[in-house]
Amino acid sequence: MSGNMIPQHNTKDGVMFPVVLTPNLKLTKTVELTEAIKANRSWLDSLLHRSGAVLFRGFSVSSASDFNDVVESSGYEDFSYGVGGAGSRTKVQPNPDVEHP
Repeated sequence: MSGNMIPQHNTKDGVMFPVVLTPNLKLTKTVELTEAIKANRSWLDSLLHRSGAVLFRGFSVSSASDFNDVVESSGYEDFSYGVGGAGSRTKVQPNPDVEHP
């Protein structure tokens, strides 16, 4: 994974927000985002702690199921859909590990 600047980046005191990670196009092997997240968890945690947000761009995530796999690979707890917030969210992909009413 490599970090690239995008026009929407903001920096404060030399810290980018969000940190944008893209696949390294020089690699001959396709990067599986779920495996890359698992293998680089401590490094990603430090980026997230320092910047506050990490944006993955250009990886092969083409369906709700793919996105769900990426979210689960992070190891972070999923946000509840029943707890307040400024915007409404619609559950697109059910989580098989959570009991649904």
